[in-house]
Amino acid sequence: MHCTFGRSSKELKILWEALCNVSHATIYSYQVLTRFEDIEEEIARLAAILIMLLGCNLHLINKHYVTKEMVYLAKQYHSQEGEFQRCRDAAKIAVKTATIFISDPARQVIREYSRVWQLAPSISS
Repeated sequence: MHCTFGRSSKELKILWEALCNVSHATIYSYQVLTRFEDIEEEIARLAAILIMLLGCNLHLINKHYVTKEMVYLAKQYHSQEGEFQRCRDAAKIAVKTATIFISDPARQVIREYSRVWQLAPSISS
């Protein structure tokens, strides 16, 4: 999958490259060590990636998938009053709490991803 990012998306480009390295046939896509002590740093990096993806996913869902109509229907017909908003708030709190454990560049990935999206001219026409 080819994706282009704006000039100001440095941290997002770094994450994308790291994800491509471990998800395609490269020297980085396998693990030969199994003892926790040998892979502790790698586990911390993977946890950071998961937290970044969690933050990006929250933005994607709340800004692009959940429409005003969906919010209306959830509020009108959901079984318990206010449950939809409580779930939404809980997700935001979970992401905010999780991002405490990642570095500033990792939080920058989420900020870059969460900026206002513009479709490329070849996509929007």
